[in-house]
Amino acid sequence: MPFDFDYDLIVAGDGIAGFTVAHSAAFHSNQNARILLIARNSLKELGKKTTDGWPCGDAVNAERLDHLSKNLHLNYGWPEIEHEVDGVGVVSPDYQTHHNFEGRGYILNRKIFPQKMYELARNLGVEFLFESSVEDLIIMEGSVVGVEGRQNNKTTFRKYAKVVVDATGMASPLRRKLHDKFVEKEIVQENDVVAIKRYILYFDPKNIEKNKFDPKRALIHLDQEGAPGGYKWNFAKGENKVNIGVGISNKLRKIRNQEFGRNDTLLSFNEDYTQDIIGVSLKEAQKNMFTGKLPRLADGEGDIGNEKNSWQASVRRHNDLLVSNGVLLAGDSAFGPRAVDAGGMGNAFIQGEIAGEEIATAIEKNDFSRESLWRYNYEYNQTKAGRNAAVWEVFRRFLQKQPNRELNYGMKKIVRPEDISKFVQSDYPEFEEADERGLGNKLKILIKHGRHLGLLRDLAFFEEKAIKLQQHYKNTPESFKEYPEWRKELNMQMNEAFERFPL
Repeated sequence: MPFDFDYDLIVAGDGIAGFTVAHSAAFHSNQNARILLIARNSLKELGKKTTDGWPCGDAVNAERLDHLSKNLHLNYGWPEIEHEVDGVGVVSPDYQTHHNFEGRGYILNRKIFPQKMYELARNLGVEFLFESSVEDLIIMEGSVVGVEGRQNNKTTFRKYAKVVVDATGMASPLRRKLHDKFVEKEIVQENDVVAIKRYILYFDPKNIEKNKFDPKRALIHLDQEGAPGGYKWNFAKGENKVNIGVGISNKLRKIRNQEFGRNDTLLSFNEDYTQDIIGVSLKEAQKNMFTGKLPRLADGEGDIGNEKNSWQASVRRHNDLLVSNGVLLAGDSAFGPRAVDAGGMGNAFIQGEIAGEEIATAIEKNDFSRESLWRYNYEYNQTKAGRNAAVWEVFRRFLQKQPNRELNYGMKKIVRPEDISKFVQSDYPEFEEADERGLGNKLKILIKHGRHLGLLRDLAFFEEKAIKLQQHYKNTPESFKEYPEWRKELNMQMNEAFERFPL
């Protein structure tokens, strides 16, 4: 370009993905790259996603942070890591079946965590521009060369960089401005977005039924009647503290309300679930904040302003194309959360690390073309998170199709502990009972599960589709030139799944 750049890299967004990209690029460039992170928030409120606070389930697989520690020397501890759990529990709608998986996990304090990320990034020389919104891309000769924005809602600015990372969230204004027909600009709100509400509460553990809370587990509760198109969860943040919430599909909520003659809302689903778990209403827990009684909304320094949140999250595979000339997508802007549960932090850590390394390589080569940056897309699709993204989208649709009676039966009679193990480790389960190969097997299945053959056929379809999709992502081309054909095959596979599991 015929002018001097202000920076080698500009990262737009001060969430998990944005910080991880900035740190990774600084680390892999041996701190030789000039990097600017533009934060929408003030230094005091870094990482704040909505006016409600820092909405999140707060849980992340310990392997993710251990990986960052090993590869980027990113070391986290207390107080940004608030609690450690031994595993995850998946609970049937009727509470009768629990499948537990052993595997360390961390429950973060999402208000404090960005402060630690800031400290670590600043130590590597990353520069910051606070309280600034990025509103547009600067595009020259078909390539992104910078951003336009506004600081403190007043002063406009233009910053130029060799490469830009869009980590501004699911509703990104930047993604929509890209002049690239292959990058998906919009998300299908009705089908691929869930509405979520959660609370952080203190309570008296003596009043909780043992099968409804576990201080050493993050519990996921499937329930198509109490959380249509989503799930309920309570993640232990200590012996007497919990992150508890519900995520739903508004489309399926309306269908479910019509079917049962109800008028339930996201708030009422949360009220019902909280009452079920801790025994009192949210209204009472909120009142107890002022009296100090239990249960009450969390009122510690790391919780004030974050004790109750509402937000939306994507539940589809990540954007099929994560790069264009001079720009990369990461985190929620890339539709990064895992489609089956809207968990976004683990994938954001992975994307951020890979993106930063590939950006450092591009800076060294002085090549910021889509072909050069494509390596990020390729490498992410080789990880478990990347290659299973479409699998989880299909699995989410499969779950949404099943009524509670089938979920209860499937978890009790079909799903095995090793299936849950794979689920938690971001791999897809292989349901042994769904295999219909061979006459002998078919007869055994008919005798054993005769009234649930529809469920078994759905499982068999899912498993076959999962194998094909995972292999297809493993076969992501190493050059962008073959991407259009690869995407054509992907769309064909996904359309078959959507026909089987329509929303």
